[in-house]
Amino acid sequence: MALFAQAAQTVRPLSRNYLRTVIAVFVVLGVFFFYLFSMAHSLRLFNGNYSGFIRISNEFGSEGNPLFRVEGAPLLFANSDFEKGTLENWQAEDNAFQYQPTKGDNLTSRGYPIPSNHQGKYWIGTYEKYQGKKGEIPGTIQGDMPCGSLTSVPFVIGEERIAFLVGGGEFRVVNSGLRSYVALEVDGEMVLKASGKNSELMEMQVWEVKKWLGKTGRIIITDAHCPVEMSSFKHVNADYFHYYRENPLRESLIISPSGYDGQFFYLIAFDPLLRKFHDQPQKYYQFIDEPAYRLSRIGFPLMIHLFSLGQAELFPRTMMWLILLSHLLGIYFLVRIIMHFGRNPLWGLFYLLIPGFYVSMSTALPESISAAFLLGGLYHYLRKRPLAALPFFAVSILVRETGGLLVLLIIIHEIFKNKNVRRALILAGSFLPFLAWKLFLTWSLFPLYGLKTLVFSPGDFTLPFAGFLDLFRAIHSGAYPQALVLPGIFYPLLLTLIFIFAIYFLLKKYDCLALGLFCFSLLSLILSYEKIWCHVDNGVRTTYEVFLLLIVVFISRWQDERSWLKYLFFGLGLLILLYDSFFSLLAPSFKAGLLISP
Repeated sequence: MALFAQAAQTVRPLSRNYLRTVIAVFVVLGVFFFYLFSMAHSLRLFNGNYSGFIRISNEFGSEGNPLFRVEGAPLLFANSDFEKGTLENWQAEDNAFQYQPTKGDNLTSRGYPIPSNHQGKYWIGTYEKYQGKKGEIPGTIQGDMPCGSLTSVPFVIGEERIAFLVGGGEFRVVNSGLRSYVALEVDGEMVLKASGKNSELMEMQVWEVKKWLGKTGRIIITDAHCPVEMSSFKHVNADYFHYYRENPLRESLIISPSGYDGQFFYLIAFDPLLRKFHDQPQKYYQFIDEPAYRLSRIGFPLMIHLFSLGQAELFPRTMMWLILLSHLLGIYFLVRIIMHFGRNPLWGLFYLLIPGFYVSMSTALPESISAAFLLGGLYHYLRKRPLAALPFFAVSILVRETGGLLVLLIIIHEIFKNKNVRRALILAGSFLPFLAWKLFLTWSLFPLYGLKTLVFSPGDFTLPFAGFLDLFRAIHSGAYPQALVLPGIFYPLLLTLIFIFAIYFLLKKYDCLALGLFCFSLLSLILSYEKIWCHVDNGVRTTYEVFLLLIVVFISRWQDERSWLKYLFFGLGLLILLYDSFFSLLAPSFKAGLLISP
């Protein structure tokens, strides 16, 4: 009988462990398939084209993006790109083109903030006076006073489209039309004209010339004389006249009127190590709005490039599957953390409530990737395996540096609370890849930013609650988009409630997890309206760590907390569920994950 009782006592824990393992597998797979169904719902809206998630704008998805330029497109005639450094096959009149073509980015040489976007070494800029000859000084100008025209040799139009770069002034005189322009003359008649947009930056212009195939044409570049005071951009910039070949990759993309942050990760993936324009870093402005900021988060673009084997046509699909699989990794480590604290793996289903993850998935952004590696590092840290935690934390910081705040708090906790300097030093190694990358980035972008790249800040922060107040003022005045009003009211209230929970947890028992929740929650309250809350989903995806740490902290305190607090926590969970299901702009995606949405 005693033997039977002993066997029963042995079997009982084994059966409980087996059941917990089955539940854990159910939760992990359940969360994965939830996000798979959610992504599939959105993918149908894009007719199966993954690039729809990326939100590529007209601005950065244009033919002028140097990443989409087809190399080796045939020139209209020899030296139509000015790369001989002379005006061979061009005839100049008057004095505007006396010092042409100009060499290099003469603009940045004199500290001008906008690059020329020239192709190769030479281009036409009638404001410039530098040809790279001995004794000449880069950045020298001749100003706007000279005038004249530059006419090409005749050539037979051999293809259906002609492309070139044009910038400078959209210079007009009343009743006289454009005075600074590029034109196509066919059989002695001027048939097409183009000008800059009052910017030094040259943009690609594509002309349809199919109806003149086989006819004789000439290119004419004109800088007509007029009083300078009538325009600050009297001059004309032009370069690289060639036949246009459409990039099939660009044709396969969904281009939107306005874009979002996912487009920058996509575009950076073409050149994650900054090799393509290493000698012309100003070109990065043409497809990245703020290179020092966007390029600092190199983890995701580097993953895209590596996992797609550098095949650009696979970038959109790779981006979305990396995000999807990150949820599998993230929920796995969250469940392991939950089981580490002795709780039921079903608690992992709270992962589904984190609103920021839906925004990230719908816009091809990597917050869930950063979160997954952050959870992996946290799990190994809790298991007292700092060497195993180090690579997870390092990847998380490379993807999104905000996770480094939690790592820093853990290091401080190890030094001052646990008195374990060795473990702290190991974990500090998590920052080394990020710091090495920042140094490389600073060196690469030094002509643009100097040392500013090392400490570049997008200026997201303001005073506590000031961003919320500005948001509520915009809503009250009717200036906020109507579709964003309900989420704009509800979501800040959720963050405020979580901040109250964070204060309670920190005051009751200090540890690095509670301190992390408090710090991330406080940061969510000082995000500015101009940078973040002008569109509520900016704030939703930026504050995902708050919800993630709330789950972890509560699980770690479950046995210590009173029942009333547990009821409040479940009440908060219901409010978050209400937001996800009804108030969020992405409520259809949430419901699709539950298979309750068409």
